Amino acid sequence: MDELGSIKVTDWALDMLTHIIIRRYNDNKTLIVTSNFLDEPKREGEERLEDRISYRLRSRLYEMCATVEMSGSDYRKNHNKKNTFT
Repeated sequence: MDELGSIKVTDWALDMLTHIIIRRYNDNKTLIVTSNFLDEPKREGEERLEDRISYRLRSRLYEMCATVEMSGSDYRKNHNKKNTFT
């Protein structure tokens, strides 16, 4: 699942996310998730992944997944600077 939480989910989308995550959990299948949301925001007012997908789903992901925090500069932003014509 790429960019989980990038959009606010509707009730239907939350039901589908729940179905997919629980099904993979019950079938003991791998699940790789990426998200730009942290568990604890760096700035006040920033949302957490839990705020976007619900406590229940975030809790399940804690159980299923290992968290790997990636840091660094924005590749697309830096790549675009190299391709800018002056």
